[in-house]
Amino acid sequence: MTGRSAQEVIGHSLENLFPPKLVESSLGLIKKTLAGERDAAKVIAGIRAAIDAEPLARVDYVEAVDPVNLDPVAEIRGEFLIALAVFIGSTRLIDNIRVHV
Repeated sequence: MTGRSAQEVIGHSLENLFPPKLVESSLGLIKKTLAGERDAAKVIAGIRAAIDAEPLARVDYVEAVDPVNLDPVAEIRGEFLIALAVFIGSTRLIDNIRVHV
């Protein structure tokens, strides 16, 4: 998906999970959230669609969750995590980003 090996991606920025041509639009979804989108399902659907556009990627999960108890959130407010796991071939990449709105 990124043109990098698993060793080059693991432990690096969330941006590495998105195809280079989709980084801006994918991260734009997070920026839209910061600007006022509060429906977690819409944000998650957009992130999932961006990753699904890459033929080598298979989404395991993408969730907006409470940063303390990791329960899914329906409405985005305060502090939350975007947590995801994506398979690239047989390699499972896991990452999250903490967001405060």
